[in-house]
Amino acid sequence: MIISSKSRFDYPGSPGGLTAQEIQKECEKSLIRLQTDRIDLYYAHRDDQATPMEETMEAFHRLIEQGKVRAVGANNLAVWRFVMANGLAEKNGWTPYCVVEQRYTYLRPRHGADFGPQIFISSEFKDYTLSNGIALVGYSALLQGAYTRTEREIPAQFAGQDSDQRLTCLKGVAAEVGCSPNQVVIAWIRQSQPSILPIIAGSKIEQLKENIDALNLVLSKEQVQKLTSAGDPDIKRAWLQPS
Repeated sequence: MIISSKSRFDYPGSPGGLTAQEIQKECEKSLIRLQTDRIDLYYAHRDDQATPMEETMEAFHRLIEQGKVRAVGANNLAVWRFVMANGLAEKNGWTPYCVVEQRYTYLRPRHGADFGPQIFISSEFKDYTLSNGIALVGYSALLQGAYTRTEREIPAQFAGQDSDQRLTCLKGVAAEVGCSPNQVVIAWIRQSQPSILPIIAGSKIEQLKENIDALNLVLSKEQVQKLTSAGDPDIKRAWLQPS
């Protein structure tokens, strides 16, 4: 089991910034709440451009030195800010971010889709993490049940022909392997390159079991490629060309 927690939340008693004082204070609070003496992975939940990046990264490194945190990660951080943070860490001998957690799912957001402070994992971020050994974690992977529950609409940020084609492909692969679309989504996210760790949840035991059972699902290379290329004619044409 890996214990993780986050800083940079706005709630009564905390302004939610990434100043050295706030990071230290919020870490101490988490240790007390979790009844542990060390957090395995401590995240910056979102960016704080009002605080110098040097102050933030040095504060996280100080927690490492104190033995209160083992590793640090970032959430909802633009790729250029992530690169900047790890560049400063390398320059000063501080601990860099080793994990980034962003929004991610099988459907691709339409151009210009607005998720507010949330950031969707981009192809650019995938390329960067793959070549630099950074782990990727994806939240909202199942769109709160929209893949399987008729009363849940697909979020407007994903609406369009591309998503229609990908949903058709998803349901087809699910029928092929005899499992739910949710399980295919989880398997596809884990088997894609780079592999992404999907965050799963459930309000009922059967939902949690369904998600956990997806760990046993292994898609074929052809199924992964079919899912990946759905809705993208350029990718599909390149895949069909003889080698």
